[in-house]
Amino acid sequence: MLLHRLRGLALIAGWVSLAFGLYVVITTCAGIVLNYSPVPFGDQWDGYLGKYLQLRLDFWDALWAPLNEHRQVLARLVFFSDVRWFGGIDLLSISVNLALCSLLVALILLILYQNLEGNAAIRLFLTGAVAAFGLSWIQWENFRRGFQIPVFAVCLFALLSFHAMVLCKQRRHSLAWLGVSIASGLGAVLSMANGLLILPLASLLAVLLRLPWRHVLVTAAIGAAAWLAYFHHAPGAQGPLSQESPLSSALRDPRHSLEFALLYLGSPVAGVAGDITKTAWWPLAAVCGLLTVLGTLAGLAAMLVRGEQVRAPQFWMMAVTACGSAAITAGGRLSIGGLPGALISRYTTQALLAWIGLLLFLLVNSPRTRRALPLLLCGLAMIGIGVAQSDALRPNRTVDLIERTAALALRNAVYDERYVAPLYPIPAHLIDIARQARRQGIGMFGRGVPGFDDPPPRPQGDGTCPGHVDALRPTATPGKLVLEGWAWDAARRNLPKGIVVVDGAGRTLGTGIFGRSRQDVQAALRIGERRTGWIAFADAAPGPIRVLAETAPGRYCAIGEASAGLAR
Repeated sequence: MLLHRLRGLALIAGWVSLAFGLYVVITTCAGIVLNYSPVPFGDQWDGYLGKYLQLRLDFWDALWAPLNEHRQVLARLVFFSDVRWFGGIDLLSISVNLALCSLLVALILLILYQNLEGNAAIRLFLTGAVAAFGLSWIQWENFRRGFQIPVFAVCLFALLSFHAMVLCKQRRHSLAWLGVSIASGLGAVLSMANGLLILPLASLLAVLLRLPWRHVLVTAAIGAAAWLAYFHHAPGAQGPLSQESPLSSALRDPRHSLEFALLYLGSPVAGVAGDITKTAWWPLAAVCGLLTVLGTLAGLAAMLVRGEQVRAPQFWMMAVTACGSAAITAGGRLSIGGLPGALISRYTTQALLAWIGLLLFLLVNSPRTRRALPLLLCGLAMIGIGVAQSDALRPNRTVDLIERTAALALRNAVYDERYVAPLYPIPAHLIDIARQARRQGIGMFGRGVPGFDDPPPRPQGDGTCPGHVDALRPTATPGKLVLEGWAWDAARRNLPKGIVVVDGAGRTLGTGIFGRSRQDVQAALRIGERRTGWIAFADAAPGPIRVLAETAPGRYCAIGEASAGLAR
């Protein structure tokens, strides 16, 4: 009777876990939509819009050229297609990102089902867990930016390479599966620099699986050739964000490099905390990173002792890959972002995969009576994932406004570093790419870009709306102005869709966006909306300058008038 009840409770727990995994999948997909931005950020200016411009000039040379230390060949094919045929606003790239992550989760589940002995309850529980780990919003940067395709691609190719090597062993040293393993390893190499680890690790796996030495040597030789080709004519990091080599950085500051690597492997803890600057969470993250390293070493001991009898070594290799990536990243990024840089969201993907990989490896290699520990740890981690998951449904309006303001300035040919610097650490380089992209009308400089208006040459005002022009001043770009104020559509009781600046003759001079918090306006008008503040960029013009608010497609109301003489 008691056993029957326990089985019933286990089945309920399995269904709850599966439901939670589905919740994570749905909310992450919703978060991708709610947090979507067509505005390139950081290296995306070089590797996305900038790379497209280079590919148009010299396709093959630009395809192979390094960006910082990465040769993102496969991702660049997607980026080129995205800009060329899908408008260059990240829609294709983000879709491919999500598809790669989904394939990675599916491959993990495939390996799990092939190696797991258990009832329906444990299968349901682990299916939900894998979905939750794989699609957790903790790694939100990798979902929000299509430029992060290489992160998911290298993880997918790595696991596929290891899985194919295991199948090579199981299928009597199959040369076909050896070829799949090597091809997948090369796919990882063509994704990003971390992919250089995969073929050497696949060679190590071949040794541990007791595969013939010719298999090992062929894999290692092709891996060595890939390394030589990768660094040919690339004596150091290339691109605007140069950094010292990982080895020299680690040797110069070994203690902080080790701390960085441990924080990297424990970075999901910071995702739960919600703020990487909260140093109170750092010790817990470092402990989780240390446990990841110790678990990986324990897996190595198991592979050395039991070798061919170990089940699903692919899961252990996921952790090995993450540890290697942590070491490389520590050497290459410590000098740029310091220790807080180890905890940024885009690094959590490798850590999450290491965690679930070690838990699954322990579980499939444990007797049924000793599975309580990995299942308990898995459940605790899922609680943390659940805490962070709600952030997917709460877009960061402040960050979005900063990015859209910078993009608005660039769309209006305002190259003032005060406004555009948030998009890229070297504004002068950003401005050069933006000028070229604007001339060609690609990406966020095209028409119909979400979040930005394309007003007619002479918009016609239809009455007035409550509002005011609070400030008008020149920018660092000659002949360009910035205007600030507030507006409200009293007739429709909602926020206008956008701002258009016109001259005395009604000609369009520039555009603006809403999003600034104006609690004074909210209190004065007794409305629920507080983001009635707007900012606009426009050409300078003699005489009066009028500001219109778009209340509906093609319909505008006047909210105020200013003179260029007010500029200060």
